[in-house]
Amino acid sequence: MSTTIPESWLTLINRLHQTGAWLWCWELEADVSTTARTVFRLVSHDQPVILPDFKSALETSHQSGGAYAAGAAPLHTGSERVAPGTGTGADAKFYPFPIAQSELRQSGAGDLPTMTLTLDNTARVLTRWFHTGDGFINRGAAAVLVNLTDLTKRVQFTMRVQGAAVNARTATLQLEMPNFMQRDLPEDRHDAARCDSRFGGPLCGYPVNDLAGFFDCPKTFAACVARGEDEKARNLPVLHPQRFNAFVGTPNQ
Repeated sequence: MSTTIPESWLTLINRLHQTGAWLWCWELEADVSTTARTVFRLVSHDQPVILPDFKSALETSHQSGGAYAAGAAPLHTGSERVAPGTGTGADAKFYPFPIAQSELRQSGAGDLPTMTLTLDNTARVLTRWFHTGDGFINRGAAAVLVNLTDLTKRVQFTMRVQGAAVNARTATLQLEMPNFMQRDLPEDRHDAARCDSRFGGPLCGYPVNDLAGFFDCPKTFAACVARGEDEKARNLPVLHPQRFNAFVGTPNQ
């Protein structure tokens, strides 16, 4: 993710006549489960925009961790069901959709910068997502600024949905810049014996459902092996203990 304006853009921005359109591509996290996320990739344009070698900015900003896998089949409104993956860059398609956004605002009281994102809902497509996953609240949103003359150069930043409303015509999301004063530092803590992944989360991948043999985990290697045996017994992909997220070489202090 880059928040630095490419040097070649400095000349392009100052041109009186633009040869390529400036576009905002949006990633909106609609829902999160233990196995995948539903992500909207939208752009206010008359045709799809494909960003080559794209790595989602949301995968480093979401509180549950995990990564996006490329190649998920697109659903209506440009949403994709994406499973945990390697996080490597891949081509990403952003789908045409009516979007309006306000300028980034900040009051004199020193509060966090906010903006409003308004999406078309005349077909009632977005309404169902307000009944899923806490109605977008606290979900991630990533804005990617591109110019059609060169889609390999882009600037992107992440925000958080802190308010949402829907009616028969529009869906409105109130976005807020991340509050760095509330982040846990250090973000990554390495332990030699205890797994850092959330049980059943994207990095773990253990399928927690009615047929699951386990509904919690003590985060030890032996427990990870046992959960792998359960996956094997249920004829599921055996992800464990390969997903054991501990650092055995870390010295204890």
